[in-house]
Amino acid sequence: MQNVSKLEVAEEQLDWAIRLLLDHNAPAPAITLAGAAEELFGRPLKAEAAFRIVMETVPKKLHMDPKTYSQKHLNYTRNWLKHWGDKEDGHADIDLYAEAVTLILRALANYIPNTKALSNEALRFTKWLPKYFQSA
Repeated sequence: MQNVSKLEVAEEQLDWAIRLLLDHNAPAPAITLAGAAEELFGRPLKAEAAFRIVMETVPKKLHMDPKTYSQKHLNYTRNWLKHWGDKEDGHADIDLYAEAVTLILRALANYIPNTKALSNEALRFTKWLPKYFQSA
């Protein structure tokens, strides 16, 4: 048995999300790992967590219910990958690669304030990112 830190676990999840996306072209598991990391990194930040800031700002500007905005926009793909709804057939049109990039960026937005640093994988992702946007 070992003593583990949730922030260390979140960093490992984020690093693996990046590896899965960049090295293995596996966006689906990258999405779920980055989503888990985003939540763990966001918890200590409380009101300063990126997700919370977005949720307090964007739905108001769009005149949209915050829960609807979260479920149908921000977390739709991550939740779709994790859960099978009663009224769905198991198929959806999703740009998994773009969703993985987005969730990794969301996790990084909470990772950096917690650690004041970048892991080697996070640094590699930030260097790779301009190439992705040029090709998209």
